[in-house]
Amino acid sequence: MKPINVKKVFGPEAFALLELINKQELDCFIVGGALRNYFLGKVFTDIDLATNGWPSEIIKILKKEGLEFDKRASKYGTLFVKFMKKRFQITSFRKDIETFGRSAKIKFSRDITDDAKRRDFTFNAIYCSKEGNLVDPLDSFEDLKEKKLRFIGNADKRIKEDFLRILRFFRLIAELDLNYQNVEKNYLKVIGKYKDKLDIISKERISSELKRILLSVDPTISLECLEEAKIYKEFLGSFNKKRIKSLIFFEKKYKLYPILERRVLSLNIKNPENFLSKKEKKYCEALKESLGKMRKLKYLGFILGFEKALDCLIINAVRNDLKITDQEINFLKEGSKKIFPLTFSSINKKLNNEVAAGEKLEYLRNIWLESDFKISEKKLIKYL
Repeated sequence: MKPINVKKVFGPEAFALLELINKQELDCFIVGGALRNYFLGKVFTDIDLATNGWPSEIIKILKKEGLEFDKRASKYGTLFVKFMKKRFQITSFRKDIETFGRSAKIKFSRDITDDAKRRDFTFNAIYCSKEGNLVDPLDSFEDLKEKKLRFIGNADKRIKEDFLRILRFFRLIAELDLNYQNVEKNYLKVIGKYKDKLDIISKERISSELKRILLSVDPTISLECLEEAKIYKEFLGSFNKKRIKSLIFFEKKYKLYPILERRVLSLNIKNPENFLSKKEKKYCEALKESLGKMRKLKYLGFILGFEKALDCLIINAVRNDLKITDQEINFLKEGSKKIFPLTFSSINKKLNNEVAAGEKLEYLRNIWLESDFKISEKKLIKYL
């Protein structure tokens, strides 16, 4: 295989950091999600590095270079480094001596095979050097080429080592657009055995994984698998395959980027506050309030603007198993382009009372809306 151009693919920062560690006669590789996503044609942001240097050795290098780093996870071999304005995670090769479901007793290693064996999935156990050459200790590249989601070794053992791997499994199905052919058939049964162990995972970690599933371009297969493993109901509520398919259909038809508010409301997700930021909660409330005004689509377009009004229309259609017509879309567009002919300043100029002007503005706007935007500015002024 032709070497990867590390500087071009992963950036000059990653290349320079690898080079810096290599200069100290230590091995260092790009590993995990960034490398996997590169081969699968998916976007990546975070770049993780793995090294045969122990944390104390890497810290010594970083201090010598005057680099910022966070060593709070160094007992697990991980350092978070700021290098050339980018952040990297550098983890020393290690092997798990004893695991406890989310934590582990570890031992640092100089052997890349030890490090590969303790990882979760085969396509996450491939390493790339500064020169762009792949190191594949477990012969995992075939799984990567075929997009096979396969646990390293025994699935039962891998899951018991870290129960968060259950949700990572479903998240990777969603984010990598995998289907049933990409997944070992017995995995859902194995996962089902340990679903109650998710209780020991923090709510924040669970919400983070589920949120990433919900925001995937098409999470249909992943959500179906969650239902089959009897996990969906516990965290997301009532499963409705028809709603999921309808939502994805409308998003594709109108070329919409997935947003959490639209998906949470369309699928009637349980405890949505677990997933939403303050800003997202505010938008959710605005959409819920507007769902009661679906008979006045021009009004909806005017009040919300086309994009938000379209979200409302889709949520309503998904929930009630409805179609969306071209006429409805046109009503939203027409309403969104309307401009109320009077302004607060023009009304206040006549009344010279800000409180009264505000009340009158709302009153006149409602008259204008009820007239289907037909009352002219002249006629509206007569109501003053």
